[in-house]
Amino acid sequence: RFWQDCEKAIKNSGEYDPMITIDEFERVQEILGRKEKPKQISHEFAFTGIIRCGNCGGMVTAEEKRKFIKSTQTYATYVYYHCSRRKSGIKCNEPVINLVELEKQIAEEIEKYTIPEEFKDWALGVLRSNHHNETNARDKKYEMLNKAYKTSQRQLDNLVELRLKDLLNDEEFLARKVALQNKITQTKVKLDGNHDRGQNWLELIEKAFNFVTQAKKVFENTQDLKIKREILQTLGSSFILENSRLKIEPTPWLIPIDKYNKAEKALKNRLEPTKNRLPSQDYRSFARRNLHGGDYWESNPDFRDHNPVF
Repeated sequence: RFWQDCEKAIKNSGEYDPMITIDEFERVQEILGRKEKPKQISHEFAFTGIIRCGNCGGMVTAEEKRKFIKSTQTYATYVYYHCSRRKSGIKCNEPVINLVELEKQIAEEIEKYTIPEEFKDWALGVLRSNHHNETNARDKKYEMLNKAYKTSQRQLDNLVELRLKDLLNDEEFLARKVALQNKITQTKVKLDGNHDRGQNWLELIEKAFNFVTQAKKVFENTQDLKIKREILQTLGSSFILENSRLKIEPTPWLIPIDKYNKAEKALKNRLEPTKNRLPSQDYRSFARRNLHGGDYWESNPDFRDHNPVF
């Protein structure tokens, strides 16, 4: 009771005159062998802040629990994800899900977009063989746009000269000036877009293929929380936890891979497996339609804007 009063006196100096300092009090506690108050430990979790509750729309949070195991006389640590239940006026009954089950569901989702290694090598070979032709076509387009840009710029300069020589009145000058400036701006946007589309496109495609061949293995073996989080974010743009099931809206550039994975699986079920076989007709069709010259990847802003993590 005495020490409780001392602690209260120290912390509430407005009620009592402190009899000892805080340092003196803590030193006495050490001498008496009393433990300090437990300090709050902060934890890092891979998937907090990106998953929403399907029941109430709130954010899903996580916490770590320790359980004493009598059979081994040791403590086991478990991580659970659950709704934060902070939506005002809503009683959320979304159940918790443990980390093991959550990561199992994420791995199953990655599996949908995992392609055979032999298809990756074959498809990249197609892309590399077309790289030169694609580059030439892009360079020609750049020259055409650049010529149009310079022509419009010269026309604008000439327009200024005509106004200075008083060959145009203010109204005519402003009307032509606005039209030319708009044309210059539009051409400049196309020029920049042509440059951005060609910038390291093959490298981006190789990263994408590395992702869809290695992501599952990396996800299941890494202990790096940041990498696990990046893999999940690469998979989709929306993550909803409902009835202990994680629903993922896939990133658009992954959807064709899932489609042709299903076709390949169906084909395997019909045919006898053979050694060293070439990628199936479905995969070759996919490559011709979507990978030839990088057309699919360059024209898909979802791929360009979301650089795969590998």
